[in-house]
Amino acid sequence: MKKENYFVDLSFDGEVGLYSRLTNIYDLIIINVMLPLKDGFSILKELRDKKIYSSVIILTTWLTIDDKLEVFDKGAFYME
Repeated sequence: MKKENYFVDLSFDGEVGLYSRLTNIYDLIIINVMLPLKDGFSILKELRDKKIYSSVIILTTWLTIDDKLEVFDKGAFYME
């Protein structure tokens, strides 16, 4: 993505990732559900609770129907 002139930040745990979004503005956030220290669902919930509506893509391979509905309710979307 950097090669295409996108600004990219990487965070290797959920707490750093959430802090990055709370202190910076991003057009798109890609979150893995299974992050250390704070999972992707918690990050998305906190962002929405703070009225932060950046576009979010949740990455995972194990979502159940209930998990998907919870993520949709928080503002993420689904693609096969």
